[in-house]
This record gives sequence, structure tokens and C-alpha cells, in this order.
Amino acid sequence: MTTDLQSERPSLRTSSPSYVENFMPLRGVRPPRARTRSDAPELSLNGTWHFRYAERADGPVDFTAEAVDTTAWSELPVPAHWQLHG
Repeated sequence: MTTDLQSERPSLRTSSPSYVENFMPLRGVRPPRARTRSDAPELSLNGTWHFRYAERADGPVDFTAEAVDTTAWSELPVPAHWQLHG
């Protein structure tokens, strides 16, 4: 039984799209780019960061400025999950 749409567009009757070569997971897939080496410069973000949890996202716009007082903020080791550090 074919619908009107299938009779108008015969490409809908194919069992698999033409761009799919293999339905097995990870077959024919390139490895993630994280595994490749690059000569691009790298910047490590590891270290101790100042952290302030805010209930809402309407905080001061200039919180990234050098003059912002972060003495009342907590310190967070990076890499880490802030949820696991109280």
C-alpha cells in the first residue's frame, strides 16, 4: 500500500538513504579530532580559579575586568566540577 506522497516521490520508497554506507555503529567514521596532533598553540586552563555562584544570570557585565573585587569569591581547582566543591 503506497500513500499519495510515496507515489509522487519514489525516493521515499528506498529502504535506506543513499548517504548511509553502513549501519553498524562507528563503522566508516573518522576518529574524534581530539586524538589528532596539531601545531596550533595551546593554552592550559588548569589552575585555581575564582568562582562565584549566582542564582540568576543578571550579574555585573564587567565581571571579567581586572578591577573586579574577587576577594569574597570562592576558589575552585580547574579542572573540576563546581558542583562537587560545595
